[in-house]
Amino acid sequence: MAKRRRTIEDRGEEIYRLTQWQLIRRKFSKHKVAVIGMWVLVLMYLVTVFAQVVAPVPTDFRETKGFQPPQRLHFVDAQGKFQLRPFVYVLDQKRDPKSFAATWVEDTTKPMPLRFLSTRGSIVCGAFPRQVPSL
Repeated sequence: MAKRRRTIEDRGEEIYRLTQWQLIRRKFSKHKVAVIGMWVLVLMYLVTVFAQVVAPVPTDFRETKGFQPPQRLHFVDAQGKFQLRPFVYVLDQKRDPKSFAATWVEDTTKPMPLRFLSTRGSIVCGAFPRQVPSL
């Protein structure tokens, strides 16, 4: 017996046998922007769930300097030598004696290289201490 080919009418009848969720999934999977948005949301939720692991500082760290303005990236140091790794200079806070306004001055004797996923001590994920390697 020959195998019967599916016709357009057969495919149309197949839709009537699908459940509501199967119809929604089929329509959703055809929408490329929606699928990309779903994966972005999944990634954001995963980062939220594992925030303690991916955070660059421990949860008990407290910044004591207060507000500090953004720093400029440097590739050339104070002596005029080109550095392949970008760095920033340490900012020192000075007070203006007349207005008592805080000003920030770059200390060109103390360059600090930038690191990817650097740490300050160990990050504790639940009960497991973990050290994130600096690259």
